Amino acid sequence: MDKRGFVAKAWITLDKDKPRDRFRDLVAHQYNDPGYGFNLNAVLKEYGIKELKDGKLFSSIEAQMRKGSRVSVTVEKGTKEEEMFIEAAVRYSKLIFLTVMIRWKKEGSSK
Repeated sequence: MDKRGFVAKAWITLDKDKPRDRFRDLVAHQYNDPGYGFNLNAVLKEYGIKELKDGKLFSSIEAQMRKGSRVSVTVEKGTKEEEMFIEAAVRYSKLIFLTVMIRWKKEGSSK
């Protein structure tokens, strides 16, 4: 909020791939909302995400993603369903899908 009481809306991303600045902080990129053109609601509707069919879950997922969280969802691919994590890629107006990798430790194995 500025001196006039105006609340600015923006997506902020931290660039973990670039070296830190002289104060040892991560480099931040700001994308003004809605000026930049990223519409999370519309982008979410482009994909076959099972949870988005329920209005309450849709609102919850959207709110979590606006806070920068990685959200667990079920993606429908034809007749199959796959559990994945999604996060917003604001710069490219897309979503990033991450698969859930589960490693089982075999009994008697030291690994």
